[in-house]
Amino acid sequence: MTTASPINAMEQASPITVTAQPTTGHDEDPEDDQEPLDALEPEEVTSCPFEARVFERLLQRGTKLLKFSIKDDPEEHVYYLDRQTVETWEGMKIGVADEMEIDMHTITDMFGDTIESVHWSRVNQEIPYIYAPFVVQGSPILSRTKYRLRFLARPGVDLYTQLPRPRNITVGQLKGLVAELMRQMPEYAKQQIAKHQIKMLPGHSDSERISGCNMFDQTIKMWTSDQSINPESPPAKTYIAITAHWRSADHCRRRITYDPGMTLIEASTPLHKVRKILEDAFYRAPKGSGFAVTSFVWRCWSVENGWYVLDEDSTTLGSVEGTVWPMIKYNDREVLLRR
Repeated sequence: MTTASPINAMEQASPITVTAQPTTGHDEDPEDDQEPLDALEPEEVTSCPFEARVFERLLQRGTKLLKFSIKDDPEEHVYYLDRQTVETWEGMKIGVADEMEIDMHTITDMFGDTIESVHWSRVNQEIPYIYAPFVVQGSPILSRTKYRLRFLARPGVDLYTQLPRPRNITVGQLKGLVAELMRQMPEYAKQQIAKHQIKMLPGHSDSERISGCNMFDQTIKMWTSDQSINPESPPAKTYIAITAHWRSADHCRRRITYDPGMTLIEASTPLHKVRKILEDAFYRAPKGSGFAVTSFVWRCWSVENGWYVLDEDSTTLGSVEGTVWPMIKYNDREVLLRR
């Protein structure tokens, strides 16, 4: 088919080319020579540079300091420890002892799950753990100073003991500790003295820290009734509270998590008998029968001598200068039997 040019009627007509695609006769769309969408390779999705920088900044900030708290702390205080200091298990225990003044027994994560030593190096770097406090459970580190507790209730007893550091214990908490110690004394055990019956440090409330109280020569006088002895009279008996430190051997497969607490022993007791008392207490502890004591060391500390080791055949408990820190080292009984 040809047609004349509308511009010049005398110009030779040009043919018209039909470009429409033939149909199939069933009103179907013509075939498309383009590839289907699902056959195309997806383009790489890149994250927003600003979002990446913000996340990196948050991660860096979160790992500089880690949060720690003490289980059942009434003040719910949060401690911030340097991330590099507590990166290893041993470093973390040292940091907890130095900054929180706690001898750590266990540590749990934000979900209440116990963290084992082999997992600590990874957990303290992972989200979300690094943003929530790790909860430490243990006993307060005792001061190196021996305090003299004068029980003025008849018959009158002196007790020399270590206490948690003065800034870590309140008057009320000390009363609770004294009530527990009195239950170990035959002189007062039958009375079942309660915490609220103990009177000490007049003029100071139970909520005050011991560090804010004036104590002369580390002596704390206390009484529970009107029948009191003369504060200047000699005591009917003198006790010394001993806290044994249990340490597992290097290749011990298990650990004893039981806290032995304080053991009250008469000051006139020879050291070799004190050792027997403390070893018997170890074996009476829960699951203690599955272990064996491998060594016993009489460590002592005094202002004059610093740290030194005692010879137990040479003295009684009351004649030791300074504070006694006995260490019991143990191992699996099964391991020892196989050797």
